[in-house]
Amino acid sequence: MLRYLRQLERSQWWSEDAIKNHQWKSLKGLINHAYETVPYYRNLMNDNGIRPNDIRNFDDFRKFPVLTKKMMRDNLEDLISTKYKKEVLIQDSTGGSIGSPLNFYYDKDFLSRKLAATYRHFGFSGYEQGDKIALIWGVDKDISSGPKKKMIIRYIFRTLEINAFDLSDAKLNSFCSEIEKFKPLYLSSTFAI
Repeated sequence: MLRYLRQLERSQWWSEDAIKNHQWKSLKGLINHAYETVPYYRNLMNDNGIRPNDIRNFDDFRKFPVLTKKMMRDNLEDLISTKYKKEVLIQDSTGGSIGSPLNFYYDKDFLSRKLAATYRHFGFSGYEQGDKIALIWGVDKDISSGPKKKMIIRYIFRTLEINAFDLSDAKLNSFCSEIEKFKPLYLSSTFAI
């Protein structure tokens, strides 16, 4: 995570051309990866007469088929890269706040990248690792459960978690008391831990 965070901190000072070049190189790598290792994308691109080399600039990228939630639901297994064994991937889902939850898979490296991006995002407001933060989050499954995990989140990551799905009047008073007692420097609705 720290390696990715340092990369993000350096890249935020790149020139516009350097950022565009990096984006294009990353996008081309992703398109090649999808074609070579993801059965769904290989079939979709073949069905649409598209090969990775046909996409030579950002305008050509518009030829790339858009992935919808329905397509993901109907083809989840074929969206897993053959580069990974399914057993080592982490299955997750969206919170389903605007419909039914959507399942997907990711690897452990994704968590490091996500955490690095979140910390850089927080850093724009002055946050530094170790600062107390109260997290107001609306995905039940992402809120820590069990006293041991709650203790780790609160005392090691210095984060107070507030479940936005449980905001009854009684709970609001309790949350306000918890926030006053915890004395966070920041309130956030972006999930970090």
